[in-house]
Amino acid sequence: MDAYKTPDSNLETNETLHFKPIKAVLFGLLIAIVLGLIVSTITALTIAVFEGIDLSNQDELEKYLASNYYYLLIDILITFFVLYWAGTVVKKYVPGKEKLYAMIVTALTVIIIALMLFMYGSYEMYPIWYNFTSILSIPIAIYWGAIPNSQAKT
Repeated sequence: MDAYKTPDSNLETNETLHFKPIKAVLFGLLIAIVLGLIVSTITALTIAVFEGIDLSNQDELEKYLASNYYYLLIDILITFFVLYWAGTVVKKYVPGKEKLYAMIVTALTVIIIALMLFMYGSYEMYPIWYNFTSILSIPIAIYWGAIPNSQAKT
């Protein structure tokens, strides 16, 4: 820093310099899907270890998790907070257009999660209330995380 040089002014900087829609969508999806799956897997493995389930028998583990209401509720809550965080990341990269990009990330996330549910047949194994709540929590959490703070108070 040169003490004899006039400092640069940032008064004319507008919000479009911080507008990064590609980063918003990519990071939002990365957090919503990848981190959501990682957190769900860690939660499932932790509960299985505490309950003494054999981790080498995947069928037994899946049947146990599908019938364990504590796991299902914990998984929904933790996933909700991960999705909320994805919404806050979207808000960070697209100031002024948070709602639009939150809807884009929500639509892509719902499509990807629904495809994964149908490809692996998970929708048949888990209770209908769990599948419904999991899909419904995606738009609620992402949108809630993406709304500006000034609108969240009203």
